Amino acid sequence: MNGLERLIQRIEAEAKDQAAKTIEAAKMEASSILESAEIEAEDKKRQLMSQLEVEVKGIRDRKVSRAALTARDEVLAAKREALETVYTRMIGIMEALEGEALFEFLLRRFQAVIKNGDVVIALNDQTARQLPMDYLDRLLEAYQKEGVTLKLEEQRRQQLSNGFQLIQGGVVYDFTYPALVAEVRESVEPQLAQQLFKGV
Repeated sequence: MNGLERLIQRIEAEAKDQAAKTIEAAKMEASSILESAEIEAEDKKRQLMSQLEVEVKGIRDRKVSRAALTARDEVLAAKREALETVYTRMIGIMEALEGEALFEFLLRRFQAVIKNGDVVIALNDQTARQLPMDYLDRLLEAYQKEGVTLKLEEQRRQQLSNGFQLIQGGVVYDFTYPALVAEVRESVEPQLAQQLFKGV
């Protein structure tokens, strides 16, 4: 072998050696990049899973909260409906009053507002029929000594759906049953609501 052939062989051997080193270095770098990418991918996966868990918990919490609000609203609606039923029944009870019970009811209302002077009574037809026949005479007798004069009002009487009104000096005292229930409702509703709706 001559010098040129040896030189070529040596160059080829060095090139092969250099190529093997370069390939080995590239493999190591690729392995390092791949390992780093796997670690980064695993970190991202953990972050995404953690974020997903937080989002799922948030969704679940919102659903539970919405369900609790819906249940609360249904309970409140049922309690309101129960209150409305009570008030409606109160009107029914008042409409069912007759005879002495109705007279006593009228008399108590009369005593609460009328002191002396001219008083006009407007009675719904049905209410008038449910009172004892001598109710007006009895009222007159009870209040005559106090200077009260009574008069029945026909025009208002036709306008009343139930109950009665007392009119004195331009002031109308409304004792129709819905007005009485509204008055009772106004005075007792805060306490009823507090009892019925506590803890809701």
